[in-house]
Amino acid sequence: AGTVTARELIDALRAEQSSDNGHPKKMKHGRHGVTSRALGSFVSVDRESVMGLNGLPAKFEEVLRSSYLTKEEVLKHPKAVMDILDFHIDGPMGMKSKATVQQDLLDACVIKTEDPFKRYALKEKLGEGGQGVVFKALERTKQKRICALKRVPLADRKLVENEIALHALSQHPNIVRYMETFVTQRDLWVVLELMDG
Repeated sequence: AGTVTARELIDALRAEQSSDNGHPKKMKHGRHGVTSRALGSFVSVDRESVMGLNGLPAKFEEVLRSSYLTKEEVLKHPKAVMDILDFHIDGPMGMKSKATVQQDLLDACVIKTEDPFKRYALKEKLGEGGQGVVFKALERTKQKRICALKRVPLADRKLVENEIALHALSQHPNIVRYMETFVTQRDLWVVLELMDG
């Protein structure tokens, strides 16, 4: 994140401060401070510290130093500053961190080694593009669902693994549903919901 973003964020937070006006809370032990969402712990406001906050991990201090905020700004708006640090470290509230998303992508990319033709029967070729050929297929189960099988050369495996993972994590009625993926000696076979039209 760049320093301009930090400046823009603090300006926005100053303009829309919560009912506590961004002032630190006074704790029972007499210290003033704020709670960090990313850390899940209390950070004290400290006029004696270099940047105005005490108890920050090195990564937070690095972001704070690179933001060009003055110690006076930090002391005056500790809650807004902590919100900015949380945003830079952990992303917007309610969003997953980069590390969590990367792990989700790894977990979502399951590629089966069994024969896809034991489960699906190819019916007809629907189209061909830069990444492979798409076929209409019939699932050989009790449901007998019609689906799309996309054949992709094994040479494109790394590129397709990212696509598979993103597709597997995308759950929305306007996005074609991902079902599963198989690998054979020469190809990857990606099974998708078939959309008419």
